[in-house]
Amino acid sequence: MVTTDSPEDIEPHGRLADDALDRLDAYWRAANYLAVGQIYLLDNPLLREPLRPEHVKPRLLGHWGTTPGLNLVYVHANRLTRDRALKSSSPGLATAGRRSPRTRTWRERSARSTRT
Repeated sequence: MVTTDSPEDIEPHGRLADDALDRLDAYWRAANYLAVGQIYLLDNPLLREPLRPEHVKPRLLGHWGTTPGLNLVYVHANRLTRDRALKSSSPGLATAGRRSPRTRTWRERSARSTRT
């Protein structure tokens, strides 16, 4: 896992320090390795034993073409989010329990209408 970049990871000209770039590169390569395993392998993703034909999927789902580019975007988006403490633009599941008191669910509205 890539650790949070500290201010000393950023050089005066806004360029990342070499060790920060090495960590990003390692994270990107690991993400690509996992993607290849998900696309091509049925078993033995960590290659703990020699790769055999039965480890490879007979029919591939997905393709490798866009994976490295998407992983590169995710690696840098993750870094920017961490470094600048950006909030997600999507509320996601983190806010599922929080809603305005004026907002009622369909079940609450229908329960109230059936009581009369």
